Amino acid sequence: MLNDDRNNLASSRQWLYTSVGWMCLLAGFSLTPVVISVIDCMLASQTSLLAPWTFPLITTCVTQFAYSLLLLQVPTRSTLWIMVVFATVLACVYAAICGAAWTASRSLAPHALDQTIAAFGLWEATISGKATLWTGAMAGAYGLTAYLYLHIADLLRRSGASV
Repeated sequence: MLNDDRNNLASSRQWLYTSVGWMCLLAGFSLTPVVISVIDCMLASQTSLLAPWTFPLITTCVTQFAYSLLLLQVPTRSTLWIMVVFATVLACVYAAICGAAWTASRSLAPHALDQTIAAFGLWEATISGKATLWTGAMAGAYGLTAYLYLHIADLLRRSGASV
């Protein structure tokens, strides 16, 4: 009986560290456009290093790291459920931006989405299709992350293991 409790605890800790590692990896990966933008601006010797769209992206990544630290500090299934909700919200936001970028790149008549995309400085990336592909890929990645966290929370509930 004691050995089973140790195995459940070790398995729970392994899932916990896997969840935290995956969220940190995904946060780092989602910063790729920011890094590329900064490098391009430095090579072009522009005075402004950050485009307006980078600030929400950096804020999102910092929030992801904060939630990962929360999961390490408070390792419970409830915290894992917070991660499920957060990843689901991010997937929905990325999917909405993907739809807006796709619609703006396909439309011939100007509409409200054009102003929003122009305000964030995403017009060039939208026309080339980069914004649509990137946000679509990130929506898929966060959707799979939400499913992974949901599955881990369910496994922990079924096993009765406390983290």
